[in-house]
Amino acid sequence: MHSAVRRLVFGPEADFSEPLGVHVAIADAPAHCATPMAGRGTSLALLGAWTLTEELGRHDDVEAAFSAYEQRQRPHAAAAQEFARGGADLVVPATWEAIEARNTRLRAAQR
Repeated sequence: MHSAVRRLVFGPEADFSEPLGVHVAIADAPAHCATPMAGRGTSLALLGAWTLTEELGRHDDVEAAFSAYEQRQRPHAAAAQEFARGGADLVVPATWEAIEARNTRLRAAQR
């Protein structure tokens, strides 16, 4: 990991106000398209930032780094998206019957 990035991520707050001499922009969480139903936005963002930092350190070519990042990160994003699909039926059932069935299960689970 680049020393300036390491200092920014792990250093004391005083380091945040110092110019690092590099320009870095990471816009990671929106890249995964995981809905709030997934409950994985923060973990995907942190993992993505770490993975991107590693790949940028491994590759001199930015395009190669982005490609390697996508190959490593895509399975995590896909898993979060798939998890959200299953959870939507529980939280937002499609029919009144499904709502009643869900509520019955939740009441039974509380006992």
